[in-house]
Amino acid sequence: MIVKISNKSLLQKFAICNVDYIKTVCNGSCCNSSNKLMVTVHDSEKDNILNNPFIKIDIEGNFIKPNEKGLCPFKNEYGLCVLHNTIYKPFGCIVSPFTLNKNNTLIVRNRYRLLKCYRININKTPVYIAHKFSLVKLFGESGYDEICNNMNFNRDFFIYLDNIKYSILKDNDNFKKNMLLKKHKQRDFINGKTTKE
Repeated sequence: MIVKISNKSLLQKFAICNVDYIKTVCNGSCCNSSNKLMVTVHDSEKDNILNNPFIKIDIEGNFIKPNEKGLCPFKNEYGLCVLHNTIYKPFGCIVSPFTLNKNNTLIVRNRYRLLKCYRININKTPVYIAHKFSLVKLFGESGYDEICNNMNFNRDFFIYLDNIKYSILKDNDNFKKNMLLKKHKQRDFINGKTTKE
């Protein structure tokens, strides 16, 4: 699948995501959500994640069930993911903060601009460098090199994305949108509001 890369979005500056930064500054705040935990698990990953050797978890629908604090059960006391660099980490976590918008353009999720790694004013670098790991997992090393080579031209460009990865990204976003829509309808019903279907 050919997707567009938003030059403007990938030039947004973030702190480099690494173990030291997570442990000393952000404590893995990207793993939290204002709507409780919403770690998406694609149908193709469910068995693998449920059978991880680290922590036993539950999956409700297409979401990891949060722990008693409402957080991801894979997050340790330092904010680090115990599944990082393993075959058990959910694809959606691996490729964050990136997603495809409705026009099939790769962008940074809006919610990431609310996090410390974006708001901090020191040691920031363009997100395509700060989150190289995620882009390599999406596009491979040669795809990442292609992204880097095109970033200097200050324009959007197109790149190939594996069809399976494309489908998982789109499916995961649809799971989240449907869950949020369901929560809003429940809230409106509780508050006595009616919504049109």
